[in-house]
Amino acid sequence: MTTMIKRGGIKYTIAVLVVAVTASSCGASASSNGAKACGLVNKGLSIYAKNHSNSQQALNLIREALPFAAIAAGTDGSWQPLEATLSETNRVPLSNLVSALSQECQGGGGNPNGGGVFVQATIPSGNGG
Repeated sequence: MTTMIKRGGIKYTIAVLVVAVTASSCGASASSNGAKACGLVNKGLSIYAKNHSNSQQALNLIREALPFAAIAAGTDGSWQPLEATLSETNRVPLSNLVSALSQECQGGGGNPNGGGVFVQATIPSGNGG
C-alpha cells in the first residue's frame, strides 16, 4: 500500500510541475500569438490599402489571423476585441472592418488593441439606410 501512495505522489508532483511550467508560459504564448495575428492583419490591411481590387488576397491573410487571435484571447483577455472583429470577416465587408482592425493592431502588433483602444466595427443595417 505504501508503494502505491509513493507512486501516486510522484505522478502528482510531476503533474503539478507540468501544469506550473505550462501556466507560466501562457503570457508569452498570448503575446507571441497576438503579435502573429496582428502581423497578418497589418499585412492584409497594407495590401487592401494599396489596391482594393486585391481585397480577396487581403481578406485571406486577415482570416489567417483568427486562430492566432483566438489562442491569444484564450489566455489574455486584452486580445478578445481583435478575435471578435476577425470572427466577423465572413459576414461583414472588409471595408467596414478596416478601422477597427487598424486600431486593434496599431503599433505593428506588439501591443494588443493599440494600448487598450477598441473601435466598434461599422456594421451596415439591413434596411439600406
